[in-house]
Amino acid sequence: MALSTDAEQLLKILPSTGRITNQTAVKMTSWDIQRVITAKFELRDAGFVEIKKAWGGPFGKISHPSVPRPSTAIIQAASENELYEPFRKWVQAEFVPDDFDSDKDLFEVTVSANRRPSSAGAWEVPDILSLSLKKYPYVPFVQMDLITFEVKKAGDALSPYGIFEAISHSKSAHYSYYCFEWLDDPLEIRAEYQRILQEASIHGIGLIRFRFADDKKSMVSVTEVLEPRLLSPQPNALNGLIDSFFDDASKKKILRRTGNL
Repeated sequence: MALSTDAEQLLKILPSTGRITNQTAVKMTSWDIQRVITAKFELRDAGFVEIKKAWGGPFGKISHPSVPRPSTAIIQAASENELYEPFRKWVQAEFVPDDFDSDKDLFEVTVSANRRPSSAGAWEVPDILSLSLKKYPYVPFVQMDLITFEVKKAGDALSPYGIFEAISHSKSAHYSYYCFEWLDDPLEIRAEYQRILQEASIHGIGLIRFRFADDKKSMVSVTEVLEPRLLSPQPNALNGLIDSFFDDASKKKILRRTGNL
C-alpha cells in the first residue's frame, strides 16, 4: 500500500536515528498538530516508525542496531547485584528524553538498590531510578518523568514478590517497570508468569524481559513485554523518592533545573 504524500514527506525529514516529538515535527513541516499525528500514525501502521509512549509523543524511524549475540552457553547472573550496572547502562542509553538539550535539560540514572534508607520498608527501595527534567519554551513548568525499575535474576523472576515491589514503587513514580532476567524457556505456559502479567496489566506496570548479551556480563539484550501506564504520584511522594536515592551532586542539579537553588 502506497503512502500518502504527507507520510512520505514526514518520513523524508525524520533523522536516521533517535526520535522527535510532535511539536518538533510541527516546526519542521509547518503543519498543524493533527496533520502531523495523522501522518505519524500512517507511518507507524506501515512499519516505518515506532512511537514511544511518553511526553510529546516521540517517534522515529525503526532501526535494528547490532548488539552482541548472546553466547550459546548459559550466561546468567549469579546474584542480582550483577545485573544492576549493565541494566543501568541500558536505561541510560534507551530512556534519554527525545529532543534532549544538555544545556537546559537533565537526565540522571542511578542504582538505588544499595542506597536503602534506614526508615525504608521492605518494598520501598527500587533497584534503579531514572529522572528526566525538560523545559519547554511556552510551558510554565518543568516536565518531570521519574521511572522506577525493579530487577530480578532468573531464579527469582517468577516469584510474585518482584511485581508487588514494582507496584509498591509505582505510588511514587510516573512510570514503573518490573524487569526480570530470563533465558529461552517458554514463559507463556507458566502460571506464575500469567499471574505477573495480570497484575502488571491491572496496575499499569511495564514488563521487561532481558538477559546478558555477552560473556563478560557487561551488556543486556532486552525485550519490552508490556508498556507501563502514565501514573499520577503525589508531589510529596516524588520528592521523597528523589531525596532518598539520588546523591547530593544529582540533587543539586535537580534543584538548579527546577529553579529551587
